[in-house]
Amino acid sequence: MKFFHVYREDWVEGLEKNGLLNADSAFKLQHDFPIPKKYLFNEYAAKGTPLYHLIKDNHIPFYVDRLAGGTTYMPSYKLDMALIEEYRNILGDQFLGFQLHESASNRRNSDWAKIL
Repeated sequence: MKFFHVYREDWVEGLEKNGLLNADSAFKLQHDFPIPKKYLFNEYAAKGTPLYHLIKDNHIPFYVDRLAGGTTYMPSYKLDMALIEEYRNILGDQFLGFQLHESASNRRNSDWAKIL
């Protein structure tokens, strides 16, 4: 079983210090419009970042929390497809992609039409 920690660079030391970063750990990257751009996928998970090295060096499962859903859909944010492919190459099946939130409540006139 894996426990998915929300990734923030300044929280990793606390996870390690308290024994919470271990073989059962995984990370998710919160991804929605109120979060500053520097913390979004293309920037925060870019090659060479601390997140990239942590995941690559330790083969830690990873996904991005929120491709679409509710008020946090970001239609203007263009995901770096080469970076997605990089994580797929690094992690294989352990790159879990993107979570789609509130799929039942958003079927009408919403996210499904935008991503299909």
